[in-house]
Amino acid sequence: MSTQQAPNLAARAHAPKGSKRGCLYAALIVGALGIFGVIALGAAGYYWFKANEDDLKTMGTEAAIQGDAYGQGKTADDCLHEGLRQLDECGGNFDIMCQAQASLFTQYCFAPAEVPPDFCEGVPKSEEIMDSVSWRAGRCGAIARTGDQSCGRFMEVIQKYCHGE
Repeated sequence: MSTQQAPNLAARAHAPKGSKRGCLYAALIVGALGIFGVIALGAAGYYWFKANEDDLKTMGTEAAIQGDAYGQGKTADDCLHEGLRQLDECGGNFDIMCQAQASLFTQYCFAPAEVPPDFCEGVPKSEEIMDSVSWRAGRCGAIARTGDQSCGRFMEVIQKYCHGE
C-alpha cells in the first residue's frame, strides 16, 4: 500500500460513507422546521392581536384616563406606588397585558402629578442597556422587589418619563 492511500483510508474509517449527506439532510430538516415554527408563531401573534385589537385599545384608553384622573393633586411617588399596586394584582411575570396596563396608568399619572425636581436624577436612558439593567435592579431592590422581572420592566416608565421617550 502506498503512502498516498493511507490518509485516504484513515479518512474513510472516521467518516462512514453517506454520513455527511445524512447530517446535511438532518440540518436542512431542522432548519426548515425552525423557519416554519417562526412563521407559525408570527402568524398566530398577528391573528391574536387582530382578534383582540378593540379590547387592547379599550384597555389602553381606560388606563390613560384612570392614570390622568388619579394623578390630579398627587405626587409622582403616589403614581408609582399605585402603579406597583396594580402590578401586584397582575398575577406574575406572564400577564404582559396587565403589566402594560399598569405601566400605561403610571405613565399617564405622571403628567398631572407633582414631580419633584430630583425625580429624574441618575435615571439612565432606556437605550443605555447596561446602565438601565443596573438602575432598574437597584430601584426594584430598594423597594424589596429584588429579582422581580415585572418590576424591572415596569421601571422603564420612569425612564420614558424622564427622557421624554
